[in-house]
Amino acid sequence: MTIPQQYIEYLDRKSSKEVDVVKFGWKDLDDHLAYGGMQKEYTCSLLGKSGSLKTWFAICLTRNVIKQGKKVNFFSFEMPYDQLMDRFHQLIFEKDIDDVREFVRNNEKFVVDTLIGMHFFERVNIIESPMFLKEIENTIVSCPADLNVIDYLQLVRVAGRYDDEHENTRSQAMGIFAIKRKLKARFFLLVQLKRSGDKFGKAGVTAPDLEAGRGSSSIEDSSDMILAGWRPDMDIRNCKDTEKGFIKLLTIKNRFPSSVSPIVVKLKYNRVTGALTQPGAVESFISDDNF
Repeated sequence: MTIPQQYIEYLDRKSSKEVDVVKFGWKDLDDHLAYGGMQKEYTCSLLGKSGSLKTWFAICLTRNVIKQGKKVNFFSFEMPYDQLMDRFHQLIFEKDIDDVREFVRNNEKFVVDTLIGMHFFERVNIIESPMFLKEIENTIVSCPADLNVIDYLQLVRVAGRYDDEHENTRSQAMGIFAIKRKLKARFFLLVQLKRSGDKFGKAGVTAPDLEAGRGSSSIEDSSDMILAGWRPDMDIRNCKDTEKGFIKLLTIKNRFPSSVSPIVVKLKYNRVTGALTQPGAVESFISDDNF
């Protein structure tokens, strides 16, 4: 019997001691993934409504990834370059956003030298104009990266517009899936949810419903991992004091878990610098009483 070459290549990959992964940089989230991070040919989608700090999470994730010596293509289709760089400066130099522009202007050489020293310009490629799927693919081919961040999925342009929003999102999600498979690329997608998709539990905002996403079935089918992100203090009247200043991430789906899903990861948001840190351990997701 002849062993298929495809299986021999599989054995070769499994015999390697090194697995090519990109870590999120938050322990509980990485520990929940097989091999401790996002493998090749992987898509993670973060769902959340406007104001749930999705872009901030992507910025902090990018910072964590380049600290690993890896490269990021950051497709910023919603936020222009100047605003995005202000937020990177806010995070890197630990400055309030109101002070960032003056700080950069008065300390230009220090800022540039710092970014060069951390290889920022070598490892982060920012693309700020919405693109068609083919243009995204061409960019990834010409500028290979370990992670491709798209902010956000519904702003990806598709050839031909549909009257039905679900059809548009389906085309966007499945188009990214095809690029992932073709180029063996990693994607981190931000997915904007409708405001009406929020639920309110006994202690404030709970996890967004996947059905709140346009074309949600295509997003689910094309993603290896789906995170639902929300801020309990967006419902400030019902939010516990202990929940203020936090975001929560629920693993709606995890195709390659290291432990039983779902879990909730809780991250502290620094209102001055924008940094997201993990102060505690994983919570169990059982009922609304957890929130």
